[in-house]
Amino acid sequence: MSLIWKLFFATAATFAVFLIVLATSPATVSDPIDPVELAELLGAFALLLVVQWWIVRGLLRPLGALQRRLDAVDSTRAHTHAPLAGTSEVRRLAASYNEMMARLDDERDRSTGRILQAQEEERRRLARELHDEIGQSLTLALMRIAGARDELGPAEPLVRAEEQVRTSLDEIRRMAARLRPGVLDELGLRPALTSLASELASHGGPRVERAFSDMGGLTADQELAVYRIAQEAVTNVARHADASVVTLTAGGDGRTFRLSVEDDGVGVDPDALASGGVGVAGMRERAQLVGGTLEIGPRAPSGTLVSLTLPLAGKESR
Repeated sequence: MSLIWKLFFATAATFAVFLIVLATSPATVSDPIDPVELAELLGAFALLLVVQWWIVRGLLRPLGALQRRLDAVDSTRAHTHAPLAGTSEVRRLAASYNEMMARLDDERDRSTGRILQAQEEERRRLARELHDEIGQSLTLALMRIAGARDELGPAEPLVRAEEQVRTSLDEIRRMAARLRPGVLDELGLRPALTSLASELASHGGPRVERAFSDMGGLTADQELAVYRIAQEAVTNVARHADASVVTLTAGGDGRTFRLSVEDDGVGVDPDALASGGVGVAGMRERAQLVGGTLEIGPRAPSGTLVSLTLPLAGKESR
């Protein structure tokens, strides 16, 4: 039975009972009406309104719950299905809502995937240009300065120029490695995470403690997501945490893979988490795209914990 008919019959039944009670009760209405009689009629009418409100509220409660769920929709997050409860109209509306949210989730994942893929392609192109063009130009300049120094002697300007070019060449190589981790493509996730931790410690950052276990079963996309999330978390520690120790843990148990980056620094800014600052939005998008769950929060007694959990697909990692 449709909702409109349920409301109609509920209202008709309520008024019918009200009229029957009035017809069979000893109450009378005189002319002019007595104050007592007026009070009795108003009391009966108030009771009628309460009963009617209770019936309509019960019929419309599932619709109100669905409305609250719709009001709370966040287009950037995965959505839970609305329960198929209530009248047939409410159930159909909830089913339509679930279908719409499923399409929205799929489209968001496809869009995010295309964006991240384009970003990785651009990173790869920039890394190649930095390495092949700028890196080679700086190498040639370094060779010419070394040749001039051999001919003219160790003049101080030439020595300073050689040191500056060598420093710039090292920085270009580090930038290219951060843009596209060749060690991940060539050797796999474990060496890439090890290199990431070593790079942080070698540049005056906090001491890094590593605990790696089995890294099999991840797909290539999952490996890239794990590395990028670890890279962003470690970068945030170096820039914002003022930490002395960072613990990088990664490994799986055959069913799930877990990555955690925790530090003993000043802690995470709640406003940054709420606004998606310091790369939080990008990390969450990467985690969601590969079916993972990302949690970021305070670490006891101080610091921040970034935790990523991924389902394993059964494909052996390199």
